[in-house]
Amino acid sequence: MEEKVLVLAYPGSGKTYLAENYKNVIDLEFQHFRWDYGENKHLPLEQLKGCEQKSVKTEWPENFFKYLEEKISGGGDSAGSNGNLIVSNFRPPFSIGC
Repeated sequence: MEEKVLVLAYPGSGKTYLAENYKNVIDLEFQHFRWDYGENKHLPLEQLKGCEQKSVKTEWPENFFKYLEEKISGGGDSAGSNGNLIVSNFRPPFSIGC
């Protein structure tokens, strides 16, 4: 099995830049796993980050961990499933009280 690396880094540290410039990097944003944006879900991610009209999804955080496990094991959708470097926010998206 191919080795995978999970990198947790703070916002603004270059995770998205890394993913946009290297094909073996998966930028795993957790916002879509955690939040239900209702009517605003069609907006670009950067606009959604500042959206106050949102609620926590009932399947959170299990949906995030399931997807992360799929990416680490090399499964899931074909887009990015062959990446061997997975990056995500360091702010624990699964912390109580976030």
